[in-house]
Amino acid sequence: MVDATVFSVELHGLAREALLERFRAVGQEGVLLFAGGGDPLRHDTDHEDVFRQESTFHYLFGVREPGFMGCLDLESGAATLFAPRLPPEYELWMGKINGCEEMREHYGVEEVVYMDQIAEWFKSRAPSKVYLQRGVNSDSGNEVAPAKFEGLEAYDVDTAALHAAPGLAEEKGR
Repeated sequence: MVDATVFSVELHGLAREALLERFRAVGQEGVLLFAGGGDPLRHDTDHEDVFRQESTFHYLFGVREPGFMGCLDLESGAATLFAPRLPPEYELWMGKINGCEEMREHYGVEEVVYMDQIAEWFKSRAPSKVYLQRGVNSDSGNEVAPAKFEGLEAYDVDTAALHAAPGLAEEKGR
């Protein structure tokens, strides 16, 4: 029997590497930062609709939970996930809360950091440029919301190159 989890981790890793290679081929430096899907409530209630991850984020990282961001370092190739820090009460209703190390192993990335530490993580790495995915989906007409965090304005941000990255939309469709 094939372990689908292992296949999935390998598949997402290959997708990340292909995107990194396309950026490196044109001499880009810095990091690629992606926003995963949020967890909206239905209208004015506390009802959470069934969550579906943002397609590009799922393709690159395989994360199925809401509230994550992911970063790819063009120099090292390292993949970092930024995870929401869930309150202890979450475990009562939704089950065990995985720590950073468990998430790192599960998703096959180099590092997992809590979202409340993202500004500190970026400051320690000081990337020369931060590429964000932003643009209009040609099929749906919906705008892709770029990743954001407090302190992002301190970096040189490019919101065009990643959305126009050759092959990204085509690769996802395979």
